[in-house]
Amino acid sequence: MSSRKRYIIWFIVVSNLLIAYLQLSVIPEIQALHHVYTELHYIPLLVGAVAFGMRGAVLTFLLTTTFYLTYVFASWTGAPVSIVETSVHLLVSGAFAVLAGFLVDREKRQRQQLKRQRSLAGLGQAVAAVVHDLKNPVITILAFVRRVREGKGDLETAMKMINDSAQNMERAVRGILDFAKPINVTAEKQDVRGLVERVCELCRAKAEEGGVRLIKDLPVKPVVVAMDAFCMERALTNLVNNAIEASNKGQSVEIRVLTDSEKAAIMITDHGQGMDGETLENTFTPFYSKKSAGTGLGMAVAKKIIEEHEGEIAIISELGVGTEITVTLPCGPPGTLQMEEQQKSSSRLGSPPSAVVPRYRQNGWH
Repeated sequence: MSSRKRYIIWFIVVSNLLIAYLQLSVIPEIQALHHVYTELHYIPLLVGAVAFGMRGAVLTFLLTTTFYLTYVFASWTGAPVSIVETSVHLLVSGAFAVLAGFLVDREKRQRQQLKRQRSLAGLGQAVAAVVHDLKNPVITILAFVRRVREGKGDLETAMKMINDSAQNMERAVRGILDFAKPINVTAEKQDVRGLVERVCELCRAKAEEGGVRLIKDLPVKPVVVAMDAFCMERALTNLVNNAIEASNKGQSVEIRVLTDSEKAAIMITDHGQGMDGETLENTFTPFYSKKSAGTGLGMAVAKKIIEEHEGEIAIISELGVGTEITVTLPCGPPGTLQMEEQQKSSSRLGSPPSAVVPRYRQNGWH
């Protein structure tokens, strides 16, 4: 159970205890206050319904009713008006809980149905993309096989083109299979700093080849997250490589780690060409890509891995300014929200442009 759900359960229990205490502590003569406190029962009922649906609404109603009847029996007079008042309150609050739970569950079902519809709608696009990705290499292979049979052209060049086309087909098929198959996550407590170090080492050769600087900005204290190190390394490597490819020679890509008591954030910032509105909107759409090479599945697979870890990924991008990707993951032990600028656990290869700082602080991290 997530910490958020635990906090909600505690709120429901404590609020009911508080309402019961208020009702029992007020003298019977102040009848108006008793009516006010009775109406407060709708607050935990609504919270339980919104957070947990019908099941949460019913369980919260039972808990609320228990506390309410404790007050009723403690101040029981036997008057017909009290009986009617108690019965009406229980009926109305019960109907409220059931209705709220029903509406929340229906909204969840509608979201799931919409998600399935979008998935089916994207199936045609996926098939078209697969056909496109495989059609061109097949045409190239057939063309050069025909030239070889006819004795035309250079054999070595033909073999190279056939080999390259076959590799392109293999990459396309592998990407499609990676996206289609379920991702099995084996989560263990890991230090995010070590993950970032490994990703930077894996991406360093690509960065040096493009003349791009990699800058790590890590806190001194461990940032513990339950994750599958292999899967997360794969997702972050793809994100960092994309940032490197979007950067020009002499620019930098910064990887920062921030944390608070509940989550850790990994921020990847580049200062390259940025994305237009269409590209940003379709970043996670399978098979969507404006690159000349690739299947357009890298970001979709990365998102899938992150969501398997109950995390989130968000992108801020502006043409001509750059892109900032924020990956948030549920955190283990409480960390520190400050970046601790005076103490870093990793060496910098350069200084990040000052323009980056306001961007990530806008996300609520400091």
